[in-house]
This record gives sequence, structure tokens and C-alpha cells, in this order.
Amino acid sequence: MNFASDVRSAEAEVAYRRQCATNYFRLVQLTMIEGTNVVRKTILSRIRHRKSLHTILAERRSEFVQRGSGFSRQQLDVLYPAGENADLSRIDMTLWFALARKLHVMPKGGGGAAAADNHTGWGKTTAPLMETQVEWCQDLATIHAVRNNLFHLVKPELDTEIFDDQFNRVVEALVRLDPGLDPEVDFERYKRATLNAGEAREFQLMVREQCLQERCQELAEDAHQKHRMVQMVMLTVTLVLLLVLAGVLVFFLVFRQPRSCEKSLQYRVVGNLSGLSFMPRWGWGAESPSGPLEPQRLPVPIVAYTHTAEISQCSVTEECCNQVKNIQYLHMHQRKDEFFDIGFHYLIDNRGFIYEGRSVTKVPSAIYGWNRNITSVAFIGNFMYQTPKKEAIGAFDVLIAYLLINRWIQSNYTIYGMCELRPTDSPGINLYREINSCSLGRIRNHVRTRPDSQCWFNETTLREDGQQFLVNHEL
Repeated sequence: MNFASDVRSAEAEVAYRRQCATNYFRLVQLTMIEGTNVVRKTILSRIRHRKSLHTILAERRSEFVQRGSGFSRQQLDVLYPAGENADLSRIDMTLWFALARKLHVMPKGGGGAAAADNHTGWGKTTAPLMETQVEWCQDLATIHAVRNNLFHLVKPELDTEIFDDQFNRVVEALVRLDPGLDPEVDFERYKRATLNAGEAREFQLMVREQCLQERCQELAEDAHQKHRMVQMVMLTVTLVLLLVLAGVLVFFLVFRQPRSCEKSLQYRVVGNLSGLSFMPRWGWGAESPSGPLEPQRLPVPIVAYTHTAEISQCSVTEECCNQVKNIQYLHMHQRKDEFFDIGFHYLIDNRGFIYEGRSVTKVPSAIYGWNRNITSVAFIGNFMYQTPKKEAIGAFDVLIAYLLINRWIQSNYTIYGMCELRPTDSPGINLYREINSCSLGRIRNHVRTRPDSQCWFNETTLREDGQQFLVNHEL
């Protein structure tokens, strides 16, 4: 009996892994074949003055082939084959995006796709050569982000829920970019494609090669910019010695100062979502852990949320950073059961900014008796008396997507408030109600109430105590 059960379990595991591999194969086919075709059409259709790409390549050949242009030798061989024009069908997605940057196909400034995909260098244009619209830039960024997400997968496998979400986002972006495509016809063959291990491996290598080449281009461009900066500094030294001395003085007075919390804020792309306003540990001035932290087995099945019970909610980034730093100090130095670090994995302020806490690869110190196998998220504020804003709830939803994409939580994760796991007023009745009534799918479909739930709030007592609390603290 046990042997037959083990065989069925093994067969089910094999079937699941095969389905995940098939999902990867279908999405990578759609992205690399249809995505590249539509990216090519989109860029070519926006060239001004009725110039063909071949004409532009000929006019700017001397600029593109010079050292430091950002193009690799392999890419130049594609753009300038011996004795003939470039074969546009041989230009891959990475090279199309490189041409988009060189030809200023993205809008000037940091909006739209430039902000969504800032690590590629988009948004650094000066004199636009091509027509630009934010909507299609966002769709290009979607295709680019999905391809990069495929590169970062540890194995060429995709859970069905994530596959459906990513596949639909790519299809929507492709249809908006090329209205001539029919979702019911043109993409059906990709969604029903049968796994071909050989082709899947070829696509995986193609994605890897393109992403690594793109990273090399970024490093080369950074090195070229640094080299030009050195040349300018050396020229200044030879012309005006006093100006150099003044520059050195400015450097030590300004650039040697500690980086402000506001300038440390990052924007991280999460698929085709709006993205995370993310503050890394070093940005808010975290201390290093004072002791060993227990490793966490990933992915975990539970996302547990709580509140920090702060009397006031921060509204300025520097103030929020100080609150997070104070919480770490309290956890590390003023508790009898020393935490060695801040107890939570992530903290969210009421503006929707996310602060990185303890490494997600380490067991948190957030809920006594329930620390293992959870990802801990704390909302900054006291939600027994305050009301969470929609920006904070939206950031929680995007954070869950970020955790899913990185496979740090299981696809069938469960969301619990702290009071579901132990007797406490946390996360506060207002936050508890807001999460349990949330309409966002990644929250609504995974919130659960335990049979032995401790989330009991006396409405009358809460209202009277809350009013007296506000009076006492002049809020």
C-alpha cells in the first residue's frame, strides 16, 4: 500500500514538474518570438523623416563602430555585415533595445517605461530622434521585464498561476503595440505548445546570452562615462589649478557626506506591475546583525502581517527611516530575548514605501512560536486607532508579487494577521478589517481565518479607548 502511494506521489510530482517546464517553454516562446517581432515593428514604425533603419545605420556608422559606443563586436557584425545591408531578422531583442537607446526612441526624462526599466539606461536621452508615447514605452518595458524574469529563474519552470499572469501581460502588451494581432488566433499556438526539451534549452540559452550581453553593455557604458569624466578632470587640472583645488574642496565637503535616506530610495520593477518604492537596509542606516540568524527554508507557506504600534505615522522619508532604525535598536538592544537584528523581513509606511528589514533568507523574530516558515511584514503605525491608506495596502499586494516572482513564498501561500496566530491586538482592528475586505487578488484570494483565531475586538471598548487615546496624545 505504501509503495503504491509513493509511486502515485512520485508520478504526481513528475507531472507537476513537467507542467511547470511546459509553462516556461510556452512563455519563453511567446516572449522571444512574438516579443522580438513586435519590438522590431514598434521601433521601425517610429523613425522620423521617413528614414529607413539602414539609412540611419549608414549615417551613424562612424559613431557606432568606435570604441566605447556600447555595441559588442558580435552586434556590430549583425549591423554591418561585409558588403551588404543588415538583415533585420537577425537583430535580437537586446540589440533592438540598444538601438532604441542610441536612437532616443524613449521619452526624455524619467517617466513611463524609463522609470519602469531604469537599469537599462532608458530615460537618459538628450535630443529625441524618434516619436515617443508613454503607453507603448510601458508595453516595451513589460516585454523586456518578462524576458529578464525568465533569465533570473533558477530552473526553467513556471508555476501555472504565475505563468497565466505573465502570459496574459505579454499578450496584452503585444496586442496594444500591434493591433493587427488577434489574441484568439496568433497566440493560441503558444499557449497550447507541447514541451520540446531541446527547443526549451535553446531558448533558455538565448535568454541567458541576451541578458548577459545587455549587462555587459551597461558595464561598458558606465566605464565609458567614467573614462570621459576622468578626461574632463585631467583637462581642468592642466588649465586651472585653482579650480581643481576648489573642486577637491567641494568633493570633500559635499560628496563625502553620508548619503541621505531620501536619495537611497530605489524603484524595483515587478513584472508589469507599478513596481516597488524600495528602501534597502543601507539606505535607512541598518546596523549589522549582532549575532547568528537562523536560516529560513524557502519558499515559505505563510505571509504574516502585523503593525509596529507607533503612536504617529511618518510622512517624510527621513522620518520613516528614523522610525525603522529605532525599531531595530529596540529589537536588538532593549529586549530581554535579544533578536540580533530587526525582527521583520519588510516594513511598509502609509505612503506605500517598503523598507527592507531582516534578510528574507533568515527566520524572523516577529511572532513568538510562529517564526519559522513565515515571511513577516509590518505596517508602520498603530492601527487600533489609525486607518491604513490604500497606498500601503497596494504596496503589500505588489510586495507579495515580488516574493512570488523570486520564489520566496509558495504559490499557494496563506495570509494571516498576527492575532490569528497568538493572542494580541496586532495588527490592529482597522488594518485587520482592511486586509480581510481587500479586493486585490493576491490578498483577497489568500487571506484566511484560523478556527482558533484570537482576532477578537470589542467594538464599544475600542471606540471609547480610542477616543481617549487620541485626546491623551493630542492626535
